[in-house]
Amino acid sequence: MDETVPPDLAPLWEDLNQEMAWLHAKWIMYRQLFAATERRIALLNASASVFFRVIHDTLLDDVVLTICKLTDDRGTGARRNAVLDELLHVETIRSRPEVLVTLTAQLTAVKNSTAPLRFVRNKRIAHRDFDTALASDEDLPGVSRTSVEDALRPMREAMNTAHSCFSHSELSYQVFMSADGNALVETLKRGLVFEQLEAQGTIAWDCLPHSEWGDA
Repeated sequence: MDETVPPDLAPLWEDLNQEMAWLHAKWIMYRQLFAATERRIALLNASASVFFRVIHDTLLDDVVLTICKLTDDRGTGARRNAVLDELLHVETIRSRPEVLVTLTAQLTAVKNSTAPLRFVRNKRIAHRDFDTALASDEDLPGVSRTSVEDALRPMREAMNTAHSCFSHSELSYQVFMSADGNALVETLKRGLVFEQLEAQGTIAWDCLPHSEWGDA
């Protein structure tokens, strides 16, 4: 099968594929930082607790917002959205009945699985719903890691179904090769060890300003 993206699919595909890749990259980093072990959470709190609370909330909200944006409706009239549902209206996909049927079912599953996240997006992240904003913390809708995973899974399946129109390979959004959350954790460990050695008098307190990163 020709591995070249068909011209009528290419612009939408390239945009959606890039968004999906970065969405999963952010989710991978979130899990590396905040869903690994209790010891890791303790490490983050010992390093910069308020900062990492902000990162936690911001990263999770961004993941939810991106999931909802990618799974919104196509739009109305002349207003169109670059969303997964738009794949159903590309001729390359419509000309393959078996692909169209499978993709339609998968995108229905996407809508169902993203409903809890969409509620949070509409009430708290993208808008400040009055009752939600003034409610107590116990009454506010939360976002679980399971709900995010349940939304991402059918989204990946839908993208791979569309991908099958021009490729035999399967997309792997769950692998992110870069300086990620684990790299940051390793650096934080070294920083805390430095603090311990400094407190013990093993390392001079004034050595850091004279290092390569002293004025960073």
